Amino acid sequence: VTSDAATLTAANAAADTSAASDAVVAGETFTLTNSTDINSAVSFYAPRVYTPGGNDRVNSIQDEDSLTGTGDAASLNAILGEPNDAAGSVITPELNNIKTVAVTFAASNTAMTLNLQDSTGVETVDVSRISGGKIATVDDMLATTTAVSVSNTNAQGTAHLLYQDSQLDGAQAVTVTLDDADLAALLVGSTAGTPTEGIETLNIVASGTLSSVTSFDNLADNVALTNQNISIAAAVDLTIGGFTDDSEISAITVSGAGDVTLGETGSRTVATQESSVDASELTGSLTVDYQNLDGELDSSVTGGAGDDVIENRDTTTTTWAGDILADVAGGAGDDTIHVDGDLSKPTEIDGDDGDVSVDGGAGDDTIVVAGDVSENAAVTGGA
Repeated sequence: VTSDAATLTAANAAADTSAASDAVVAGETFTLTNSTDINSAVSFYAPRVYTPGGNDRVNSIQDEDSLTGTGDAASLNAILGEPNDAAGSVITPELNNIKTVAVTFAASNTAMTLNLQDSTGVETVDVSRISGGKIATVDDMLATTTAVSVSNTNAQGTAHLLYQDSQLDGAQAVTVTLDDADLAALLVGSTAGTPTEGIETLNIVASGTLSSVTSFDNLADNVALTNQNISIAAAVDLTIGGFTDDSEISAITVSGAGDVTLGETGSRTVATQESSVDASELTGSLTVDYQNLDGELDSSVTGGAGDDVIENRDTTTTTWAGDILADVAGGAGDDTIHVDGDLSKPTEIDGDDGDVSVDGGAGDDTIVVAGDVSENAAVTGGA
């Protein structure tokens, strides 16, 4: 700048441009530190950091942090490892307007929890890399979180994806995406010990690499006559060993090209409740252990286009209540249908005797009825 006014004007203009550029860069990404972080940004990264003395490696995201997302797609990518340095295993930051929260659970000795009770605006929660045998928890989510996922977990870890009970009041639909997830247990629902609210519709998506869940706890609301619907879209193979609150599931639909295996399903306990499994849109194979012992007459199991296995091997009573299950249809493919008991006339309900039928559908089918077949039961082999 010289005594010439023009040089002053040019310098001011350059300074304004530089300041505006710096503001944009500063607002794009913020990396958390080992101190209290109060900041606004488009994206946040919370890595593992060292304490000020450099003696311990700790989590940079902590209870005292207050993070505010800017724009419509703000995100947080956090790593939760061993707490160390006398830190806690439950971390409760304040998050505002952060749409996507991705958490890598890297602790090999500690069950870590990210609590979202003080967070608003979270729509998607992604969990990954749960250590073998450990429990990874995202707790106290709000109803705004309608999409959760578990990925890159291959050592029988456990994921708890839990909502505040009151937030599940009314009709709630949640999508659960699994990608390369080998889980001992997956819990999705209310954080309450005895839930009074539940998720009405669970959309389970299997994508990327095959996944397996030994026990899927759908955490229904423990209220009589609950009807939870589960939709499974399997682009890749998926195994679910069983649903913990299976008696509150009214319908399971299965679609996609993957092979889907479902453990014990259909265990309704009230005679007026329907229980169905419909895999008619599945081009892969369905394997299901269907245990409808007290369901409504319109209950049914329908296979897909693959080589399905539909059976009812009750490991407790070794019997099958054929008088309640209405229809079993294998669909296309070379199917195997095994009834581990009698195939008998249904008990009449409201004037409907709902004749039982087992139809192998197209293909070279194998149908086995271990017990008696009554005159009202129809058994049809493959065509």
